Amino acid sequence: FVPNRNIVELDLYVRIAKMIIDVKRNYTMMNIKDLMKLRRSHSVRMLALLNRISTYKTDDWEIPKRKRMTLEELNAFFGTNYKTWNKIEEKIIKPVKEELDAHSKQSFIYEANYEALGRGRPSFRDVTIDVIENQPRLF
Repeated sequence: FVPNRNIVELDLYVRIAKMIIDVKRNYTMMNIKDLMKLRRSHSVRMLALLNRISTYKTDDWEIPKRKRMTLEELNAFFGTNYKTWNKIEEKIIKPVKEELDAHSKQSFIYEANYEALGRGRPSFRDVTIDVIENQPRLF
C-alpha cells in the first residue's frame, strides 16, 4: 500500500502469474441457479462433468459430445468404492439422472458397454455418457 496515494502495488512472481493464468483457462462455467436446486453431491459432480463435456470442441456438429468411463474412473470421480457397475448404477447414476432431469437444463443419457469373455454373463467394460439438453418446463 502506498501511503497518501490510494495505490496498492502487487509484486507477482512469474510462477504465481502463470498459475493465475492456468486457473483462468482451466475452469468450468456453471449456473449457480442450477446448482442450488440440486440436493445430492453426486448430482453436482455430474453437472460439472456434463458442463466440461459440453465444452469439448468438435468441427463436426454431428459428433455427439460424450465421455467414456470405466468402473475405476467412476469410483475415483464420485469418491466411492463400489465393486460392480450395478451398484454404481443403482446408487449414483439413476438417482443423479432423475434429479438432473427434474431440476437442470442439462442432463445425460448413458449406455453400459459390456465385453464378452467367453461363456457366461458379459463383463462390464465402461459406460458412455452423452450430454443432452432438457426441454424447458412450462409450470
